[in-house]
Amino acid sequence: MCGPLAVGQSVGKKNQDVDGLFKDFASLGDVQKQKLADGNTTSLDDLTQLFWKYNYSAETHLNEEITLGDLEAALKKENKIIALVNMNQILDKDGRYQYRVEGVQSTSLIKENPNYLKGTEQKIAHFVNVLEVYQDGGMPMVKIYNSYFDEVQSMPWSQFQEAWKQTATPNNPQYGYVQASKKP
Repeated sequence: MCGPLAVGQSVGKKNQDVDGLFKDFASLGDVQKQKLADGNTTSLDDLTQLFWKYNYSAETHLNEEITLGDLEAALKKENKIIALVNMNQILDKDGRYQYRVEGVQSTSLIKENPNYLKGTEQKIAHFVNVLEVYQDGGMPMVKIYNSYFDEVQSMPWSQFQEAWKQTATPNNPQYGYVQASKKP
C-alpha cells in the first residue's frame, strides 16, 4: 500500500496518520476498499483519485519518458510527482525483508551487508515521491521519499531512470507516474 502512503506524503498527511489515510483510500469505492482489505497493489489511477479527494488536480501518465528538464520544471512549479519504480526486496538472516530502489545495486548491498541472504532478491514495483532534481559535482541527481523507510534518499538520475523504466511488465508501464497540483 505504498501508493496511498506516497499521496499522503505529497498532501502533508505523514505516515503517522496511516489509519486516516487508508480510510480515505477505502472511501473511494468498493474496488479500493477491497484492495485495502486484501493487501492488493494500488494503481496509478487509484493514486490520481486519492489526490482528487484531497483537492488536487492530478493526471496519470503511462509510457511517457520524461526528461530531466521537464521533471525539474514540474517540481519548480510545486507539482507533486509520484513515480512507479522497480525496487529490490532482499531477505536478511533474521527473516526480515529489506527494500532498496533499483538504482542502488542489490549485488553491492549483499556484499556490503553479510546479513543479507544471497538468492533471496526479488524485484517489486514501488511508488516513490520525487522531491527534487539537483546537481552533485556535475552529476544530475534525484531526491526521493521512500515510504518503506519513511526517509529521503538520493541517487543519480541515470539510476533513477533505469529503475523507472524497469517496471515495464504486462501489469506495469514504463515511466508510470502521477503528476498533481493543489487546486486554487
